[in-house]
Amino acid sequence: MAVLSLILIFLINIWLKQYTRHGQKVQLPNFVDLQLTDARRVAQENNFQLIVTDSVHIVGKHGSIILNQNPEAAFEVKEGRKVYVTVTKHAAEMVDIKSLPVLYGKNYERKKRELAIGHEIKSVVVGSVYDIGPEGHIMQVIFENDTIITRKKRVRNLEIPRGGTLKFILSKQSGGRVEIPDLVCQSYQAAKFLLSGYKLRAGEANADATVEDFDEAYVYKQLPAFNEGERVPMGTEFILFLTQDMPAECDN
Repeated sequence: MAVLSLILIFLINIWLKQYTRHGQKVQLPNFVDLQLTDARRVAQENNFQLIVTDSVHIVGKHGSIILNQNPEAAFEVKEGRKVYVTVTKHAAEMVDIKSLPVLYGKNYERKKRELAIGHEIKSVVVGSVYDIGPEGHIMQVIFENDTIITRKKRVRNLEIPRGGTLKFILSKQSGGRVEIPDLVCQSYQAAKFLLSGYKLRAGEANADATVEDFDEAYVYKQLPAFNEGERVPMGTEFILFLTQDMPAECDN
């Protein structure tokens, strides 16, 4: 960039000398994309005044780069003319976390667009966890390796640089573990319904000799067996043992 600036300054000076006549109008050079210090040097050597009217942060651009000028390049002006310019800021603008939209539990793709358009904040997915809700929703938000938003937590005093990156952990419906339901004494239909609610599967039923109607049969044994608090992966297949009448030990 330094070499390019020197080359541009050299060319601008040659160009100015070709058009400058004492007391006459000259064409303004193009200061856009020059470093402010280099542009001011050229302006002073050719009797112009550069005045900064505004500064804007642009992600990926160095500070003090001229973005636009007024009058524009090639405009004919007299010596001593003031040229108003807008330059880039050195430091990124900061975004208060309180100004961000609600993120936890919301659709990631939608919030990703909101953050990009409204705050120039980038989003990246770094993981997923099981959740009973829909997939692709935000479970955790991480900034610079610190978790700043969860179901129970939202950091209140934090500023994020415009152009910075937030990391997200999203929901998924697979890979979770659920408690083993107690199916003994349930009807076969009720047992299958309970298993589906737990995102478990009913395997092939084992019926004893009494069973004539599966819909009206009862579960007298299950595998995996019920143990209070014990969990199995979602999708686990259960084997159900059926008898036609409700077992005597069942409490009606």
